[in-house]
Amino acid sequence: MKNLRAPAGWLALGLSLLCSCQEPVLNLNQQDLSQPGASNSPANTPAATEAAQLAGIISDQLTGALLNDAQVRVDTTGVRSDAAGFYLFENLPAGEAKLIVQHPGYRPHTRTLQLSTGRQTVDIALLPVDAEVPLIAPSLPPESTPGPVASPTTPGTSPTPIILNPDGSTSVPSAAPSATPSPVVSATPSASATPSASPTSAASPSANPDNTPYDPELERAAQADAIVKSHPNGLQLQFLLSRSNGLPVNWGWGEVRVEYYLANLEPDNSLGQFLTSGSSVLLSNGDGFVVSNLSQSPNSQIRINFTLTLPDQRKISREQSLTVN
Repeated sequence: MKNLRAPAGWLALGLSLLCSCQEPVLNLNQQDLSQPGASNSPANTPAATEAAQLAGIISDQLTGALLNDAQVRVDTTGVRSDAAGFYLFENLPAGEAKLIVQHPGYRPHTRTLQLSTGRQTVDIALLPVDAEVPLIAPSLPPESTPGPVASPTTPGTSPTPIILNPDGSTSVPSAAPSATPSPVVSATPSASATPSASPTSAASPSANPDNTPYDPELERAAQADAIVKSHPNGLQLQFLLSRSNGLPVNWGWGEVRVEYYLANLEPDNSLGQFLTSGSSVLLSNGDGFVVSNLSQSPNSQIRINFTLTLPDQRKISREQSLTVN
């Protein structure tokens, strides 16, 4: 009997040890079950904090009525507003983005946003097409002030016109008035680009189905370059617009007004004789015209000072020393 009881005692001891060993396993399983829930929330948190959300209301600017089914785009992502005019973007990348809102019967709205992590609210009030006629008027002021437009472009760099408009001197009053009247008037008819540009610009609104006064791509323009080439009738000028990152700005419609001053550059890099000045209109990136009303023969290198007036009335000015190709 003693020999039979001994194995039973050992068996009881083994069972107790087995039970005691299972308890930690159960506790570990409980901790593992709690960890996935905890690990999911941190995994979601960075995604939520790294993404940007954009929401807002689309309405009529004149009546305040909420606009349903408005097309809202942020770069290449698009949504539509609901019956309450509400729109929502989720999981947008943070950084600079282009917001475009369109609705039939209303003038499209564009703006550049700086999206940050979290949620932002941007409400848009669209203007009806019928009330858009006065908005085309901004193209008139540059035409009504062809000469003086260049002066606001150099408030901080007033020496620039003094350098470019001398007639052997550095005096603005003596150079600008004497050079501007005859070159500006004669440059426009002689440069075939200006007459041919005006019919095209008149037809540009019809080429734009949204009836916007200019292509929103022009709002990205931040810098410009000029190219000069020799021409049998004088000099051919071309202008290139680019963004702040150097990429070209290729717009489909809208006028960019250009005012320019040209002077010869001597071999010692000093300013030579004044050549001409005038104004014209650009209708696309790389557009240009021929300047034939030169007061002197151009040297192999010239100095150009130009100002581009964009449709939104921003101005881009630059002075360059160029080789005549």
